[in-house]
Amino acid sequence: MTFIDISVLIGDSVPVWDGDARPLMVEDQTKYERGTIQTTTITMNVHTGTHIDAPRHFFPDGLTASEILLENLNGSCIVLEIDSSDEMISRQDLISARLTGPYDRVLLRTGNSRLWDSEGNRFFKEYAALDDSVAQYLVALGVKLV
Repeated sequence: MTFIDISVLIGDSVPVWDGDARPLMVEDQTKYERGTIQTTTITMNVHTGTHIDAPRHFFPDGLTASEILLENLNGSCIVLEIDSSDEMISRQDLISARLTGPYDRVLLRTGNSRLWDSEGNRFFKEYAALDDSVAQYLVALGVKLV
């Protein structure tokens, strides 16, 4: 099995939603009897860089990020190239990309990936997102992670 890390590096220049604080990393040194150790304190919004939108993000009684089982976030998946010129990805876009199931995890490669490398740390609100028909379709297929 091949492992693919799709995470974006967290740093001062990572794009953040307008109004959200940038990640803050403070290096600390603490002296102990045995010597000095260095640690880093990180303060950031959970929606920084590569992240999951937990059900609580959308539903008041949904699971929080810390309540989601780690095994749901790792494992076999299908990667689909979605070259949608629209900002909203539809059920038909997934069907056209041959998503028929069953899959536990689906990764969508969209034009969003190119946004990380353009214009410094600007957050683009013109990103590709899933419409309601996609969410319903994925639930019907038994998908645990998108």
